[in-house]
This record gives sequence, C-alpha cells and structure tokens, in this order.
Amino acid sequence: FRPAARAAACCFTLERAGAASGAVDRGSGLLLNHTYACLRGAQLGRGARLLQLADPRGGGGDGGAAAGGGGVGWSGAWSAGSEEWKSAEGVALRRALLAAGADFAYPGSFWLPIEEAVSIFSRASLCVLPPATGMGEMGLRSAGAQPAGGARRGS
Repeated sequence: FRPAARAAACCFTLERAGAASGAVDRGSGLLLNHTYACLRGAQLGRGARLLQLADPRGGGGDGGAAAGGGGVGWSGAWSAGSEEWKSAEGVALRRALLAAGADFAYPGSFWLPIEEAVSIFSRASLCVLPPATGMGEMGLRSAGAQPAGGARRGS
C-alpha cells in the first residue's frame, strides 16, 4: 500500500507591528508586512541549506535587478551576485539546480539560507493539498517563527 501523494504550498511572512505594508526592512532588504512564496529548497552536500522564495507580485526579490523591483530585495548570503554563488560549491550548486529545473530568472525570486529565513520571518504557513485521486480536506497550518529579538509565537 502506498499513500496517495500530497502537494503542499509554503509561504513566509515578515511582520513588523506599526510598519507600513511594503516598507523595506533595513537589515534584510525585504518588504515588511509582506508574504513570500517558497518555490523550492536545496542543500549543498552537507553544507548550505537554501530556500528559493519569491515575491508574488514579481518584484523586490534579488535586489530588483531581474524584475525591475526598484532596487529593494534580499542582499544577504546567497543573494544574486553574492560571493557564495561565485565559489566552486556555488557554481556546482547552481549547475545542479538548473539541471533539476530551477528558474533563476523567476520574477522576484531569490535564494537565502534556511537559517536566515528562520531568523528573519515571523510566520511560516503550510497548506497541505488533498490527494489528486479524490476529494479530501485541505489542511492549513500556520506556525510563527521566533523572530530575532522577539518572543512572539504564531497562531
């Protein structure tokens, strides 16, 4: 017996009380009170564990260069043009990701270490979709990540 395959969608939200939606977080370059979709994850051997996230509006991912996002976007480790991608490991990872179908030109997308995602984003949401073979209930689970310097837990 094999259970039916399930699909899931995941997203991360960067919340800051009192900040205007779309304001830029100075530390990360990402938009405040905004949700980013998770496109895929990757691991470099036993090293870097990365997530490819995307701004659903198509801008503000990789510094705005690829999507015309006005120059805001992730500027930390594994950002577009960073030293990590220029290393031998980064070149090998990029080659493997391209072979697996990763789209580095996806509008508003960017890569960041999973450890950075945990420290930056205040909420992670996971939506488990029903099996394609029949009707089922959609489960929605939302968990707040421990924000840096904060004690808030999600609902």
